[in-house]
Order: sequence, then structure tokens, then C-alpha cells
Amino acid sequence: MSYGVVAMTTDPYAAVTPSALGIIVEAERGSLPFALIHGEALVACAAWAVRDAGIRLVDVGTTWEAMAESDEPLVLHDSLCPMAPAAFLADCVRLCAERSAVVVG
Repeated sequence: MSYGVVAMTTDPYAAVTPSALGIIVEAERGSLPFALIHGEALVACAAWAVRDAGIRLVDVGTTWEAMAESDEPLVLHDSLCPMAPAAFLADCVRLCAERSAVVVG
């Protein structure tokens, strides 16, 4: 496979979360994703939650074909919902894998 993955640290959910890819959605939202919450950009907080849930962030140059070839669930996390807990995101990935269905949270 030839898709780029952003490096991540060890996290508490990785052992129990099925393998998944993630994208932080920030396009066409103006400057809001870069507004600060507790001194950090919303988009950064959203990315940290995805990483902490054991979801591997893909880089912007990754093609849809490469992601589909990976045969892993794809998480689209809205940068305007930066406080969604990592445990919630991990639960959504587990539910998706268990039911082979789209999960909207």
C-alpha cells in the first residue's frame, strides 16, 4: 500500500480499536477550524482525539483508491467538534467493524 500515515504515539485505545484510517475535515469552514479552544486550534484538538483513539491519520496527498485498497474503516472527524472524546471515536470504530456498517455519531 502506498498511502501516507501521520506518525502517532502509543495510546490506550490502540489495542482494542480495530485498525482504521482517519481524516480531519476542515475544508470550506473558513477560519473556524483554526480558532482556539483552551489555547489550541480546534483542528489540532480533533486530530489529537483521533490519534488517541488509535485511528491512523492519513495525509492530504493520500488517494481515495489507496484508502479503499487498505480495506479499513475511514473516520471523518469534523474539526468543529474537537471535544469528541477519543473513547467515543474508538467506540464508533468498534461498532462499525462489528456490524460492517456506517456509524454516524
